Amino acid sequence: MKLKVLATAIAAPVLLSGCASMFSGGDNFTRVTSDVSPVPFEITDKSGEVVASGETPEIVKLNPRESLISRNLFTIKAFGPGGESEQSFESEFNHTTWWSQVVPGYGTVGQIIDWGTGAIWKTPEAVDIKVKKGG
Repeated sequence: MKLKVLATAIAAPVLLSGCASMFSGGDNFTRVTSDVSPVPFEITDKSGEVVASGETPEIVKLNPRESLISRNLFTIKAFGPGGESEQSFESEFNHTTWWSQVVPGYGTVGQIIDWGTGAIWKTPEAVDIKVKKGG
């Protein structure tokens, strides 16, 4: 009986652990809002490629990594009544994912997968655009 309890105690964390990629893949969702709505916008990544566009308020899907070990820097442009507004934001290291794999000591496989898919990075949950007003 004690052997079954011990085996279960050892096996449960390993079997129940995983990587963030299992739940979110490599992409993140960010809500884009503005102080004036609706406002057309476009988001470009570090290389200048347009990765999302639409009208506020909208939820966009973004890839938080630029390369295997590098976060992504995004620039968002809003085309308001007073002209073009621009601001930047970047993805952040996902500390929760990393620590949940490191502290128990069984997250090596999960970390490799998360670094490979970009799930170790996260984008902000929301970005609020300050729009130039006309007049």
